[in-house]
Amino acid sequence: MARIRTVKPEMWKHEQLSALPEATHMLAVALLNYADDHGYFNANPALIRGELFPIREPSVSIPESLRSLQTINYIRLGTGPDGRRYGHIVHFSEHQRVSHPTDSKISVIAITWDDSGKIPEPSENPPETFRPEQGRERNREEDKERDKKEEDTANAVSPSKYAFESGCIRLTAKDLSKWEAAFTALDVRAELIGMTEWADQQGPKWFHAVAGLLAKRNRNAKLQVATGPPIVPAQTIKDLHRQKWETMRAALKESINRDREGKGDGGQVVRLLPDQRSG
Repeated sequence: MARIRTVKPEMWKHEQLSALPEATHMLAVALLNYADDHGYFNANPALIRGELFPIREPSVSIPESLRSLQTINYIRLGTGPDGRRYGHIVHFSEHQRVSHPTDSKISVIAITWDDSGKIPEPSENPPETFRPEQGRERNREEDKERDKKEEDTANAVSPSKYAFESGCIRLTAKDLSKWEAAFTALDVRAELIGMTEWADQQGPKWFHAVAGLLAKRNRNAKLQVATGPPIVPAQTIKDLHRQKWETMRAALKESINRDREGKGDGGQVVRLLPDQRSG
């Protein structure tokens, strides 16, 4: 979902961005709207094109523009454990000041960033550009190639390499250790077992959903430790008062029965009539 952002005048004077095609420069600005409040975004070219270029075809294909922006270190690209491609605007905090940022669901994912995301050596030649008529055909070819790579990556992990399996939740040792290090307030394995049925209902998006839920529970657990034991619900307090009253009532009833049987005050029960009490 696109977000309202501010664009500084310096963005249009950026030397490295200005050396790229206009479509790539425009994409760099549009990614500020597309990224979450911490600069992370889903780097699937089809999703980017549908969100940022819904009614026009850019003169440079989305994959080519992303590679150009990666080359100048404006963004970095990587692959998640689920085989999906993700991106991050490297200096997002320098471009934006978000007053009430929403937690990023992508930042908690164990992403393997591409080596090509590092700052390259300076080059006199700008990145290769494409003619407008080449964009549409090249874009289709890139999408097919990317889809094939994602499918191959998703099938590359053998079930025997999973360190944890429960329903649809399958984690490699690397992913499991990262989650355990990130969510220190939780017993991650126990939490995963408990949310297995819920995760199965999330379908292909289970990894992001589970990561987000673990992050939320981890924050709540830390907050509970910081603020002390949980407050006893009002209903529980009401039940305690009722139990105390029932105990007192039973004791009083037993005392009355003992008096009636003559077991109290020396075996005699002394009762005063109303008119005798005043005498």
